[in-house]
Amino acid sequence: MSTEPQSEKGVGVENGETREQIEGEKSLSGDYKESKNTNAETKDEAEPIKCFVAGISWRTTDEGLKNFFERFEGLVSTEIMRYRESGQSRGFGFAYFRSRQHADKAIADSRKHILDGRPVEIQLARSRDEMRGGGGGG
Repeated sequence: MSTEPQSEKGVGVENGETREQIEGEKSLSGDYKESKNTNAETKDEAEPIKCFVAGISWRTTDEGLKNFFERFEGLVSTEIMRYRESGQSRGFGFAYFRSRQHADKAIADSRKHILDGRPVEIQLARSRDEMRGGGGGG
């Protein structure tokens, strides 16, 4: 029986990690199963690395965004964010990669690419708290 304080969804009270994240970290020290990718520099993460993609044309389709990012190794998925009411593109989206190294390569290489006539900017996604400056005020 675990003595760790847990919420109903299995999130640790102290640091907000999920049970899967905590158990995944514990398994790294024990009988961790190596992924099919044996290159230590591109070891797959437990969760895909999320990259923010800015400057997406309203003409860009979901398929077009996916096709653009498939040139980069390690792509897991892409998504274009849309307005709920109209379904119109909001001009940004996300690309998910298997490892930080894959994401970093896409970020570095994509600075010189144009998607549907527009330059796109790609960066590691940040949480809403990070974008707000981490809180605190006074």
